[in-house]
Amino acid sequence: MNGEYFERQHWDQLINKLLEIYDKSENSLKVYDVLIQIDKVNDNIYKIKDLFSRSQSEYQMKEAIYEIKSWLDNTEFNFYIHKLDSGEI
Repeated sequence: MNGEYFERQHWDQLINKLLEIYDKSENSLKVYDVLIQIDKVNDNIYKIKDLFSRSQSEYQMKEAIYEIKSWLDNTEFNFYIHKLDSGEI
């Protein structure tokens, strides 16, 4: 597990709510800060794993939406009316 997919809200939840570290941000957090909270890590391990899983899923959804938007922005649709041999449209 790593924080590759984490956004600010994920870091806030991990640091403040799960580890109860109130004087650090994602930019100032050190390994030592987590290690001294190892009991809280162990107590919340399933919540932490869920947070990592959710952050990865959210990242993948945003990427998929971006790809669809990009495709729609760069795709030209052409519609044609085709007549059948019977003359029907």
